[in-house]
Amino acid sequence: WDDEEGNLLIGTVGNDRATTALVWGENILTCYTEQSIRERFSEYQVAGQRAGDDVDHGEATLTALRARARDSQITRYRPQHIQQSGNATGASCRARSQFEAQQRAARTDETTYTVQGWRQGDGSLWKPNQRV
Repeated sequence: WDDEEGNLLIGTVGNDRATTALVWGENILTCYTEQSIRERFSEYQVAGQRAGDDVDHGEATLTALRARARDSQITRYRPQHIQQSGNATGASCRARSQFEAQQRAARTDETTYTVQGWRQGDGSLWKPNQRV
C-alpha cells in the first residue's frame, strides 16, 4: 500500500489501532467480503536441496529435503508442490510449508470497507493496515 505522501510501504499485519470504530449504519457506506478457497490446498509439500561439504554429504542430507504441512479444513486431497529456493535445510522446508498453509488460510476471507470521509472521529487520517 502507499502512505499519505505516495511512498510505497511493504509490511506485515498492522499494529496501529484506529481511534474510531466501524459501525454499520453510521460511518460504513459499503462492505464487500470475498471468500474463496481457490488458493488453498489440503497439503503443502516443500522439497529442496543444498550443496554438500566434506563432512555433510550424501543423498539423504542434500537431495531428499522434504517437509509437509496440512490444512485440515480442505478435506479433498489437493496437494501443492513447492520447490524451496536457495540452499535448503529441513528446517527451512518445514517453515515454508507451515507459512504457505497459514498464509493461504488467512487470505480465505478478505473484507473491504468503504467509510464516509478520509478522516477518523479525532481528525486523523484512516490508514491502510490499521486494526479496528
